[in-house]
Amino acid sequence: MQNPGDQAALQNSIIPDCVAAAKSGTGTWDWGGYYWATGDYTGAKANFNLGPNSKIPDCSPWGGVGAGIGFYAARSRHPGGVNVGMTDGSVRFIKDSISLQTWYAVATRSGGEVLSADSY
Repeated sequence: MQNPGDQAALQNSIIPDCVAAAKSGTGTWDWGGYYWATGDYTGAKANFNLGPNSKIPDCSPWGGVGAGIGFYAARSRHPGGVNVGMTDGSVRFIKDSISLQTWYAVATRSGGEVLSADSY
C-alpha cells in the first residue's frame, strides 16, 4: 500500500503540475513503448503511480531522460489494458479499469493484501 501522504501529494500537487507542464509543452513526453521497442532498458520502465494506460502524460523533472525520476504509466496498444510481468515469472493482463488501490497492491508485497483475480 502506498503511503497516504505520498498519495495525497501525488494526486493534489505532482500530477496536476505535470498536466500543466504538458499543456505548456515542457516536462513530459509521448514515447509510449518506443524505448522498449529499441531495447533501451533504462527507458523501458513503468511505475505504479498512474494506472494502466493513464490519460495523464508521463512526466519527469528531467524532461524525458530515460534514467530520470518521474512517473511513467504502464502503457500498451492492447484495447482495455496492459500485459504485466509478475515477479513469479507469470504475465497477467491488467484492465485499465483497475482501481488505483488494487493497482498499488499489485505493485508491492509490503501491504500484505490478498487479491482475487477478478479485482484486476
